Amino acid sequence: MVLQAPAQQHSQRQGAAVWLAIAALVAAAGYRWVSQNSSKQAAVPPQPDPDVGQLGDPSDTKEYQKALARTRQAVSVHKALGFMTAGTPARAMVELKRALNENAIVREPLLNARYEKKQLQDLYRLHVQNSEMPLQFSTLLQLREMLALPDNEAEALEAEVMNSGVQFSI
Repeated sequence: MVLQAPAQQHSQRQGAAVWLAIAALVAAAGYRWVSQNSSKQAAVPPQPDPDVGQLGDPSDTKEYQKALARTRQAVSVHKALGFMTAGTPARAMVELKRALNENAIVREPLLNARYEKKQLQDLYRLHVQNSEMPLQFSTLLQLREMLALPDNEAEALEAEVMNSGVQFSI
């Protein structure tokens, strides 16, 4: 152990006390600054930067909404064809109406061409058979566009259903 002169020990103790006092003052000032600034930040909500642009939720964009509606439309048509094949026309009509609602947003034909033309014609025929009379021409046009049926084929299907007497089912 090294022995030091009493005057030297006293000056070291004073130096340490000074540093401790400085550290305590800095800590107190820092605490006060943080407490004052945190109350100001809570009162004022952050504002978006106009130069950056909108980097928000991608579901807000029009393209996203159209793509989502087009996908839902395809799923609803697929379900309608499945229900029609299974022999449950009421459930097929519900899905077809859902597809028409989604088509009101997207206004484009089906996503894929994996369905045969006869399946799409049967779906159109189902709609004509189970819709209210008189048929709404706007809905028929929308369905024709969605199923990509030419006008002459659609009109022939309508005439076939009207002449068959099946449209008066209860």
